[in-house]
Amino acid sequence: MITATRYFNQCFLHMLLCLLFSDYAAAQDVLSTGLSACDRNMRPELMRSRLISKEMHGDSLLLTIGFAENCSFRPDLRASFQNDTLFLFKKNLSESHAMCDCCFELTIALSGIPDTNFVLMMSGNELRQSRSPYVKLPDEYVAEYKSPLNRVNKDKLRIGLWRTYYENSDQVQIEIYYSETWDVPERMWFKFYDKDGNLKEVGIRLVRHGTVIVYDAEDYSKILKQANLSD
Repeated sequence: MITATRYFNQCFLHMLLCLLFSDYAAAQDVLSTGLSACDRNMRPELMRSRLISKEMHGDSLLLTIGFAENCSFRPDLRASFQNDTLFLFKKNLSESHAMCDCCFELTIALSGIPDTNFVLMMSGNELRQSRSPYVKLPDEYVAEYKSPLNRVNKDKLRIGLWRTYYENSDQVQIEIYYSETWDVPERMWFKFYDKDGNLKEVGIRLVRHGTVIVYDAEDYSKILKQANLSD
């Protein structure tokens, strides 16, 4: 007679073997990786992890991804493919830690991927192709904004895009965008103008409750060019 404990142990062992086999079957061979030099002209604090390109070369998939990492980064990469999703797991092999972050591009060749019709995940986040290497910038919010200005929510808290003007003038003094998705709206960014309409400074909050990073007009202009948002 099989006791309850023995039956449980057999079921547990069977489940464990199935999981191990499933993980093994889903593992993909990383044929090669190539890491770019640190791009010191880009802004790592604004960088979003993104898919730059994906294409098939014969039976191999060639991926290029962009991200920010510590300047000492030495990649060790693992991959697995399940259903329609390719999972990348990156690890830093460096034994040192630099006092800076860098923007990198990593090219990866993999085998065992049938085509490019998959979702790409890394570190729990989906990597999407993007024209801009940066997080969504204030100019993108303004260009896409369709709701009325100067709104409040049911709790009378500011949400969305707000504009205030210089006294007795139609010249915008400050534009502020308050989060429309966070439980308690916070200022996500602002743009301050002088009385002649010249942009003076821009502030961007990258994470909820985070510090607002302030850029002068010249720095912000460079950021827009790097993000392919200006001529």
